[in-house]
Amino acid sequence: MISLPNIALFDICLGLIYLFIIYFFSIRFKSKIIINKPEYRYFIMGLSTKLLGAISFVFISLYYYKTGDTFLYFQIAEDLRGHLFVNYTETTNLIFTPYAELKNANFNPLQPYNYYYERTTTWSFSRIVFFFNIISFGSYLVSSILIAVVSFAGLWLGYSNLSRLYPKAAKLMIIPFFFIPTSLIWSSGILKDTLIIGLIGILIYAFSNISIFKNKLLVSLVIVIMGFLIVQFLRPILMYVFIPCMLIWVLSYMLTFIQNPIRRFISIFSIFVAAMGIGIFISNQFLEESSKYRAENLIETLNGFQLDHTMNAIKKDESTYNIGDITFNPLEIIKRVPQAINVTFFRPYLWE
Repeated sequence: MISLPNIALFDICLGLIYLFIIYFFSIRFKSKIIINKPEYRYFIMGLSTKLLGAISFVFISLYYYKTGDTFLYFQIAEDLRGHLFVNYTETTNLIFTPYAELKNANFNPLQPYNYYYERTTTWSFSRIVFFFNIISFGSYLVSSILIAVVSFAGLWLGYSNLSRLYPKAAKLMIIPFFFIPTSLIWSSGILKDTLIIGLIGILIYAFSNISIFKNKLLVSLVIVIMGFLIVQFLRPILMYVFIPCMLIWVLSYMLTFIQNPIRRFISIFSIFVAAMGIGIFISNQFLEESSKYRAENLIETLNGFQLDHTMNAIKKDESTYNIGDITFNPLEIIKRVPQAINVTFFRPYLWE
C-alpha cells in the first residue's frame, strides 16, 4: 500500500532554501550571459513558471487527487533510499540492476506494488527519482522542485537554440515551451513526463548543434545517444514522433540554403533513406517490449485509454472527455485531432 508523503515544516524550510539557491545562481547566470544571448531576458520567467507548475502539482496531487503514479515513483525511490542506510553495497548494485533481474535480488523494491502494469518503465524512472530523493533528504516537495529545475534546464537549451535560429519568434515560442497549462502542471512534478519533456529540449539542442550550428559536435553526439537511451527506458514510443519531426525540420531549414536542384534532390533522398532506416531500427529495437504501441495495436490502445478515463470519471466523480470511437481511418483520425489537442493541452478546465 502506498502512503501519501507529508509536507511538514522541514519540507517547507528546505524548499525555501533550495529556491533561494536556485534563484541566486540563476539570476547571476542570466546577468552574465544576456549580453550575448538576448533570449535570456525570459530565463527567470520560464524558470518561475516551471517551479510554480511543480509546486501546484504537489498540492493538487496531495490534497485533491490523493492518488497517482507520482506517489508510486516516490515511494519506490524512498524504499531504495531507506535501504541505502541498511545495506549500501546491495542498494548500489540495485541501481544498476535491470527489471528482469530484480526477481533474483534479496531486496525487490517493486514487490509490494505488484499491481502496476508498466513495471519496467516504473523501475527505470524510480531509480532516477532515487537520486533526487537523496539530495532532498526524502522530501516529496523538494524532489518535485529539483526535478522541475532539471526539466526546465533541458527545455531552455532547446528553446535557446531555436531562438537563435528564429529570433523574431523568440517571444512567441516562450508560450509553447513554458506556458501551455496542462504541460506546465503535468510535466513539472515527479512524473516520467517531466523528465521526458526536458530530454526533448536537450535533444532539440543537440540536433541543432550537429546539423545546423556545426559546433559542440562531440558533446552533442553524446547527448543524443544518452538521450535516446533514457527515452528508450521511459517511453520509447516518443522516438516514433521525435525523429521524423527532427529530420523534417532540419531538412526544411537546410533546403532554404541549397539552390542547386541536384544537391537539393540528393539531400531530400538521403534524409528520406535515413528516416526509413531509423524507423525500422526503432520498430525492431525500441518497441519490441512495448506491444501496445505497435501500429497494429495502437488504435486499440487509444480506445483503451479513453475507456479507462471514462470509467474513472464514473467511479470517482472526475471530469471526463469523449472524442468518439477511434478507427484506423486517416480521415476519421484527422477529424479527431482538434478535440484530442484540446484534451491533451488544456483540459481539465478549472471549472472541471
